[in-house]
Amino acid sequence: PEPGKIYDTQVQPDIVYRTAQQSLDGAIEEIDLKMDLYQPIGVRGTSPLIIFIHGGNFTAGSKDSAYAVDISTALAQRGAVVANIDYRLEKLEKKTWQGTQPALTPIHNDPRFAELVELAVQAGNEGYYEHPNGVVAALEDTLYAYDFLIDNAYQYSIDTRRVGIWGYSAGAVTAAHFAYLLNDFDIASPDIQAITMLSGFNGIADYTGVNYVQAGEASVFQFHGDKDTTAPLFPYGYNVYELASGVVDATHMVIGKGIGHGTAARIFSTISSNGKTVFENALEFNANALYFPGTNPSTLCEVVKSTQGSNCSQYPAIP
Repeated sequence: PEPGKIYDTQVQPDIVYRTAQQSLDGAIEEIDLKMDLYQPIGVRGTSPLIIFIHGGNFTAGSKDSAYAVDISTALAQRGAVVANIDYRLEKLEKKTWQGTQPALTPIHNDPRFAELVELAVQAGNEGYYEHPNGVVAALEDTLYAYDFLIDNAYQYSIDTRRVGIWGYSAGAVTAAHFAYLLNDFDIASPDIQAITMLSGFNGIADYTGVNYVQAGEASVFQFHGDKDTTAPLFPYGYNVYELASGVVDATHMVIGKGIGHGTAARIFSTISSNGKTVFENALEFNANALYFPGTNPSTLCEVVKSTQGSNCSQYPAIP
């Protein structure tokens, strides 16, 4: 792709990347998991791949969410092939004004994930996750989506050496797990150069106290609101930046002052200290990580929309 060029795009909707199982009120059923593939028109050769993972607390949301469509479109316009994926959700049985919502539970048939399921349930019992089966299902399904895309890279004009993951909320949690956990549990070693986390954290690392981040793993760009009560910046969101700093090639943390959990909706309108939007800075970070590793500042923390300047040291938790 040509730097700075805005491409027209085309979308291939509802590509089935996996057929998986889930339990609906105790009855086992199969579900086709789908992705929408956004492609730039007119790129010569191959394009980098971005997998976008929507949010929704592992119980709701879809690839059709407005922010998922907007971000996927914007990334494809800059020359990336973007896979905007759906994944299995987990819902507890509960009574609503419309009646009783049946329980929905992903079924984990892949034995590689057995240890991680057990660990996620333990973390859930300690309050780190509300829906541990949903957490692992999102991770498992993302791996199958990644494998599908790599296997079909020629068909979709994907450069398999340049892969990034973007996620919001539950999707950002999934991105962190995908980049830093899979190889530690002998599941897989996907070749990911960068992840972009919007309002996310790494709950397994928080629960175990283990730093799973290793040299050579993905650089990470984070946009996290300091008023986020769903996934609080301290200690959860900031912990990823802290663990990855000095280990991977580059770690950038953008703290939205006065911003809550809705960073996906604010990424195009929030202006950073350099006068660019957070999206533009995330885009530049990803381009450098994918094509020119070592050119991003190794660590960067800034506060946007701050009346106190852009120094993260205004937060006592940050040295």
